[in-house]
Amino acid sequence: MKKHKGLKIAGAVLLGVVILILILPLVINVNQFRPTIEKKLQENLGRPVAIGSLHLSLLAGGISADDISVADDPSYSRQPFLKAKSLDVAVDLVPLIFSHSLHVNSATLREPELYLVRGSGNRWNFSSLGATPGAPAPRSQRSRNRKNAAPPVAQTSSDVLSIGSFRLVDGKVFVSSASNPSRQHVYEGVQLKASNIGYSVPIPFTFSATTPGGGNLKMDGIAGPLSRDDIASSSLRLTMAVKHMDLSSTGFVENSSGVAGILDFDGMIHSDGSTLTTDGKARTEKLRLVRSGGPARQPVTLDYATHYDLKRQAGIVTRGVLESGRTAAIISGNYLKQGDTTTSALICPQVRACKAAPSAPILPLTDRSITW
Repeated sequence: MKKHKGLKIAGAVLLGVVILILILPLVINVNQFRPTIEKKLQENLGRPVAIGSLHLSLLAGGISADDISVADDPSYSRQPFLKAKSLDVAVDLVPLIFSHSLHVNSATLREPELYLVRGSGNRWNFSSLGATPGAPAPRSQRSRNRKNAAPPVAQTSSDVLSIGSFRLVDGKVFVSSASNPSRQHVYEGVQLKASNIGYSVPIPFTFSATTPGGGNLKMDGIAGPLSRDDIASSSLRLTMAVKHMDLSSTGFVENSSGVAGILDFDGMIHSDGSTLTTDGKARTEKLRLVRSGGPARQPVTLDYATHYDLKRQAGIVTRGVLESGRTAAIISGNYLKQGDTTTSALICPQVRACKAAPSAPILPLTDRSITW
């Protein structure tokens, strides 16, 4: 008897859940939250945000949205900066049902397309994310404006978007330059997982993608706290693994530089917003460093550490062991980026078997300036 009674109770509970799933979308009009969600996203991203229809999805734990679009910085493009097929938002159902208030726990962006554009001065279109809507003023102009401006009004905790976890699934990233927007470099199969999302806290994340040309890129690190002045200057600490990346098709190397080759890399990257530190080991096949040069016949490996001043666009090689075939050299020195040209004054105090193959464009090294 007790067994049958327990089965009846379980059946009644299951039936109640099914009925709840069926009637809640009729009782709660989740589209009433669309202006609130768009407004909050726009306030935090500093960009206009458009969301299609919303659906209540209890099986997914919250709300699903169709056709997401985030506008680009108007000084770069009138096309969307980001667009996505759907956005699933997990929310607290009790306050949603009884008080119609929205508490976001996690979000999943599906099949997004992200468009990254590099403008003049190596400034990217994502740099102004989080800033006041509109084209950002130059950093020097902002400094002068601050002297005469009233203190900014701090955002309250209710105004600042905070999400427990975020996933980006099956995305694409298109990289181009403002000077040649039609030449796009596409990263496919983009996957991103991040937690503790907010402007005032560090954000742990993992990232993976298939690079242009069929290589692989994986990153694991911590970003932030995020800078609202220039999100590209936010602190960053990560480990990176790159396999079979075509340097000429990354979108991050100037076409005019002539740099080409197939890269494998394992290392660490750390930025405090002003200085970028890298430490790792790179192996490149068919390396070319100048447009007029030919590819190296032997693979070139470099075990190195550098410090790079982001504002001055100047750096120093603090450790470098360069090898190609039977040739090896210990190198150090400075390098400076001027427009599309990088000039370096590399010193080679120790060289072993310093007879380079005729096709190797970077060996032997001497105490002189090299421009590529």
